[in-house]
Amino acid sequence: MHAWAYLPDMARAMVALAERRFEFHGYEEFGFGGYALTGDALIAMVEEVMGKPMRVSRLQWWAVRIIALWSPLMREVLEMRYQWDRPHQIDGSKLRATLPDFRDTPAREALAMSLSEQTGAYGD
Repeated sequence: MHAWAYLPDMARAMVALAERRFEFHGYEEFGFGGYALTGDALIAMVEEVMGKPMRVSRLQWWAVRIIALWSPLMREVLEMRYQWDRPHQIDGSKLRATLPDFRDTPAREALAMSLSEQTGAYGD
């Protein structure tokens, strides 16, 4: 289980919070719950949205370690590896309580929009 966020939803939530900032007392934290999906569930959803099976291979961490010797980006990826080794999700209950009318885009719809933007309507 991993935390995923549809960035347009997160941006809408942050704007809504910013509009209400004078109601808050000093510094406050709001978790954005987004979606909690396993890798297999995400792959299945992508296949469903794309209408075809995906060819999936696992990330080879030994290769990332080697590339990280020269790549600052890969060093950062290694630093975040714990997020792939430990299931997690973000508690969005405070955000939901503060913005009760806020609605997330359903996961399949968010994924379909993201993929169409990235691939030109699911192009190869």
